[in-house]
Amino acid sequence: MSFDKLEEKVQRAIDTITLLQMEIEVLKEQNNKLTEKGQQDAVYHETLIRENEELKAEKTSRQERLRSLLDRMDEV
Repeated sequence: MSFDKLEEKVQRAIDTITLLQMEIEVLKEQNNKLTEKGQQDAVYHETLIRENEELKAEKTSRQERLRSLLDRMDEV
């Protein structure tokens, strides 16, 4: 194999490595963005769960008050 062909193969390998390193950096950035979004979504999910529990408790409280009022009306 001639020196020129070897030099060409080495240069192609270097170019390929450089492109792969750039692709890795892009993928790392995308991964970081997705991780951040996942964390934000988890916080939002927890907020929705807490709100749902609060609404359920409020509903139960209102139902109990309504039953109490209806019982009083029955007594009258």
